[in-house]
Amino acid sequence: MNLIKEDKNSQINIFYEIISKNNKFGSFQIGDFKLFYKILDINDYHRELKGYNIVKEYYDVEKLLINLSNDKTGILIYEYDNEIGDNKGLLVDYYAFNEKLCNKFYRIIDIYKKVFKKTLKYTYANSCDIFYKNRVNSRLKKYYNNLFLYKYSQNNTIFFNGTKINLNLKLITNELEKYYKKNKKYWTIISQCDPTDLNITLSGRMIDYLGGGDNPIMAEFAMFVWQNITIGNYFAIKYNSKYFDYHSKIKEKIDKIKFNNVDKTLFHYIRNIRLESIIYYLNKLIIPLLKEINYEDWYIDLKNFIGIKILTIFDLNIMEEKDIYLSLCYLHLFYFNDFKTPEEFRNFLNNLYEKKNVK
Repeated sequence: MNLIKEDKNSQINIFYEIISKNNKFGSFQIGDFKLFYKILDINDYHRELKGYNIVKEYYDVEKLLINLSNDKTGILIYEYDNEIGDNKGLLVDYYAFNEKLCNKFYRIIDIYKKVFKKTLKYTYANSCDIFYKNRVNSRLKKYYNNLFLYKYSQNNTIFFNGTKINLNLKLITNELEKYYKKNKKYWTIISQCDPTDLNITLSGRMIDYLGGGDNPIMAEFAMFVWQNITIGNYFAIKYNSKYFDYHSKIKEKIDKIKFNNVDKTLFHYIRNIRLESIIYYLNKLIIPLLKEINYEDWYIDLKNFIGIKILTIFDLNIMEEKDIYLSLCYLHLFYFNDFKTPEEFRNFLNNLYEKKNVK
């Protein structure tokens, strides 16, 4: 990430820019007009534009001012949200400065609740494929060769937060591949399907629209769960730190992981505010929605959406060993459980972190 100081003598000032493998975006000012831009490959450009046009009908979004494209690339220029700045304006900043939930968070969930209730339906959905189904070939099969799968599938036992786990990664990847070969209907809602701390403002405005459209409820929830368990307070900060240079205070809150490779013990306790966020989301969104519909396979969908998130947001091969085990422990706990109700899932999460004083 490049942070460039404002030049008072120039009519064009770049505030920041981020250039990575998958994204090019930033903000700049021309005269009195402050703007936010994204440069995308042509396929993602059309996805973002389509998602934006759907999401804007239900959520508060940035105003799209200009969109241009050629055969290979597209650019989108939005109005800039002046509430966003250095360590302010985004949900990530809320988590950086708070230890308990309050009305700012509750208001964001209320926005989701109204839209979810209004747009709930049973249908085919492919808007989320870029984050899930498409990643089976583009990431899951590409990242994990037989040697890696064997290492974490045979005679590999670890004790995670006091629970014994026998790893069998090969079995899970096989099941994930089978699941995503199906063409099935889901219970869906309108969303942008990537509810990360950097994609939501404190006023409840949605920023990213790449997966915007009719999305499975459990795909949306899967990202929210994994975001709050490990991504927002650990993995993203550690393995994608440049994204947080403009919101650096969250780096001071990074989770501590205790790992003993000799006796294969691993401990991770998420921040209370992160656990509270998941529980509140469950209580206010998931549980009421599931009471309105006949959705017996809700957890089958949830665990397969979470499974892809765990294995394909980051390539586990690039991680420290303790972080590989951390990912796989959560993967196995989620995948080999069969919760009948969301209340059972809620109790499972609470119990997973109940031992607070581990020496």
